[in-house]
Amino acid sequence: MNLFIYGTLINPTVQLSLFKRIIPMRADQLTAYRKDQICIQDHRNGTLYPILKFTGDPHDTIDGKVVHISDTELKMTDAYEGKSYIRRPVQLVSGVIAWCYIAPID
Repeated sequence: MNLFIYGTLINPTVQLSLFKRIIPMRADQLTAYRKDQICIQDHRNGTLYPILKFTGDPHDTIDGKVVHISDTELKMTDAYEGKSYIRRPVQLVSGVIAWCYIAPID
């Protein structure tokens, strides 16, 4: 499975903690979204994390990475991202279709 990542999952330390390996990454972009922040209550009493919001504007571009992960790793990522994000398929600038965690649609 392809996954487009743009925040904490790019960090090798996070990858090692979650997947027990560092995943090869390839640069790509996603259009029609903008990066925002979300405050998630955690063990530090609230931390800001990046989140993508759909704008529909083709000029809005997000730089990120594409990784290839297993079904099991995708389920682990679902648990890691939690209920503050939803997972949706997106088409990247390269033409690759990938899962991406975004803000819930209003």
